[in-house]
Amino acid sequence: MNLVGKQYGDWLSPMGFNYIVTIRPHFRISDWKSDKMMKRVSKYRCVDFLFYAVEKDRIDNMRHIHLLLKGDETINREKLANMIGINKKAVSYFQEVINPEAVSYYCTKHISYSFSHHNFY
Repeated sequence: MNLVGKQYGDWLSPMGFNYIVTIRPHFRISDWKSDKMMKRVSKYRCVDFLFYAVEKDRIDNMRHIHLLLKGDETINREKLANMIGINKKAVSYFQEVINPEAVSYYCTKHISYSFSHHNFY
């Protein structure tokens, strides 16, 4: 892990995120598109705050989003997909956070690389 990614992980882990999500839509995710999608999510009352990082896929030229979310218990895969405006199948992973440090480091592992984009709302 790079130093910047580790420092971000150290900063994020005590924030109390309760969901980790991976989003893999059928379309290419640009930095602009990811910002638009996450701003939409951040406006819902059930969402306190979120952090996301966009990463390149290993196999092709597509990208995916790792999302850390602090929100209430009404959020689930279907509701999140509706908030974003995507098919629920694009929310490929949705789990409650068990280990805050591990998920924070996982989501920040590529921060500072040229292909990565991230933000906090």
